[in-house]
Amino acid sequence: MFDFLTIPQIAFGLIGIIASIGLLRLRERARNVAVFLSIAPIIGVLFALLFFLSESHVPHGAESLNAAFGFLLYAGFLIILLPLSIWWLVLFTRDKVRPQFH
Repeated sequence: MFDFLTIPQIAFGLIGIIASIGLLRLRERARNVAVFLSIAPIIGVLFALLFFLSESHVPHGAESLNAAFGFLLYAGFLIILLPLSIWWLVLFTRDKVRPQFH
């Protein structure tokens, strides 16, 4: 499960680095990628939370404890990621910001 959750996070990080270069150059495609990156990781974290929640109810001792730890870890990620994602989404979809990109 660790690889399944880690690979998308690495991919989002690499896409974010590439998009940041485009944002500095005011590219429209980079703005669209930034809007995508403000939504997609939240969906992934919510999916992981649901998975860990379903796994934590299995009465197998250490496995349910690991799932509970994963749930708490990803809940912390969600608490940090949600306000930042909302801020980026609002910023890049404002009417005054859209015309600045070409």
